[in-house]
Amino acid sequence: MNLTPLALPQDARVVAVVGCSKNAGKTTTLNALLAGLDDVLNPGVLSIGIDGEEADFWLGVPKPRVEVRQGDFVATAEAALAAGTARIEICARTGGRTLLGDLVVGRVTGNGSVLLAGIRAKDDVRAAVDAMRRLGVTRVLIDGAYQRLAAADPEVSDGTILATGAVLGTTVEQVALRTQEFLQRLRVPASDIAGDHALMDAARSASRFAFRSAQDGDVVVADSPADPVARRILESGDAVVAFPGAVGDDLLLQCAALSAGRLRLLAQDPTRLFLSVREAATFQRRHALRVIRPIRVLAVTVNPFSVLGWTLPREALVEAVRAKAGGLPVVSFDVHPHPT
Repeated sequence: MNLTPLALPQDARVVAVVGCSKNAGKTTTLNALLAGLDDVLNPGVLSIGIDGEEADFWLGVPKPRVEVRQGDFVATAEAALAAGTARIEICARTGGRTLLGDLVVGRVTGNGSVLLAGIRAKDDVRAAVDAMRRLGVTRVLIDGAYQRLAAADPEVSDGTILATGAVLGTTVEQVALRTQEFLQRLRVPASDIAGDHALMDAARSASRFAFRSAQDGDVVVADSPADPVARRILESGDAVVAFPGAVGDDLLLQCAALSAGRLRLLAQDPTRLFLSVREAATFQRRHALRVIRPIRVLAVTVNPFSVLGWTLPREALVEAVRAKAGGLPVVSFDVHPHPT
């Protein structure tokens, strides 16, 4: 069964590929997308990840390289160019740095593989994308790192593709359920209330918490929900809390314990959420979790092969994930079983 190609919206000019876990098929997805972008003039590719991995960090199995073709563009460390088999001509120096050295943008002049050095800073990612666009690139693919959703940040990419696969479980049901849980994290809905955006602006400006009652009262900025002025708002009834940093289980538990009414907790975007499935579900039974900038999930790709030694039935796996994917396109690529 071959469910490719995967059509991408024209307005998704920067697309992140992130994985549910290590070895879920992220690089396989990236290679399939690059090979299928025949309608795109000079696609570009870069990575947000661990620099220079020759093998999987946890399992030690060889990692497939990103395969590029003549006319493609890559952003990587200059020192990493010699590690691949593709011939690459340096076209721009971005001024950014990776752990492997200076970040450059190059044009592929001969087909082959490339080692993508991970770009750590958001500003360096933007600089690389801007340099590619000046060189005529119309679509950039970002290889996101394991357990780092930075590539999916709406300030970095226009859309996200989630790679999932058999490595998540030994049955199709297990894989589908864990994929659904990951999608729920990515697809936290955006707030459509204008006052919520203003509240987050106040929180970002102060780099602190911002609170107000749900009836649009005065905004209070505080160091924590336990601050006396913050507690008065939380204990008086329905309230809204905005926090510009990372939101974890402890924060949910603290806010829920102090709130006398229904609480709306605002995060900047889903990449700032580090919540267990259990605590997120418990919180949302009474309260609401919203973001200011939602992630646009474009599709899910499914890899039936596991580096741990088992293979799941492709058609059954695709259908099981599709049933949990909330209407998203779900595709699988016919490739040699060598996932990443």
